[in-house]
Amino acid sequence: MQLGLVAGAETAVDPFAPFLTIDNPNLQAMAAQYSRSFKSGALDDAQINRALESLGKMAEMVGKAPSTDIANYN
Repeated sequence: MQLGLVAGAETAVDPFAPFLTIDNPNLQAMAAQYSRSFKSGALDDAQINRALESLGKMAEMVGKAPSTDIANYN
C-alpha cells in the first residue's frame, strides 16, 4: 500500500518530519528527499520503514535522534 498524496484523499502525516528539524545538514537533506518521495506517493510501507530505520540509526550515530517514536511507520 502506498501512502502520501492521493488524488481526492487527505494527505497522510509525514513520518520524516521529525528528521527535518535535526541540527545536521546531511540528515536534513536525506529526510527532505524521503519526505518529497513520501508526499508524492513514491514510497510503500516497507520502503518507509527502511528509510526511517536508516535515518534513525544515522541520527543516533551523530547524537541527534528525534524525540518521537518512529520505530515502525505502520
